Amino acid sequence: MINIGAKIKQLRKDRGITQEELAERSSLSVNYISRIENKNDLNISISVLIKIADAFNISIADLVKDTNEVKHNSDIEALVFRLSQLPDQRASEISQLFIKFIDQLR
Repeated sequence: MINIGAKIKQLRKDRGITQEELAERSSLSVNYISRIENKNDLNISISVLIKIADAFNISIADLVKDTNEVKHNSDIEALVFRLSQLPDQRASEISQLFIKFIDQLR
């Protein structure tokens, strides 16, 4: 069974954001983010999960998915998250550079 608080904390750390930044992005309080991350017995509403998933720019399915079942690479997730924060044109340019670089490594 997934510990949603631990998952949120790990996603937040993988992306290099603070509880304050997550609170701001999700329109939730820092205190509530802290309680979610540190208590296993909270019943979190779907509306809160939506806000948190949106703040991470992921689907709710990805938020609640048990990462123990899926290969987890936090470096790739952090890179995707950071690219998603850039303007579309800039993110596309950087993505194309990465693709060219990776192709040269083969």
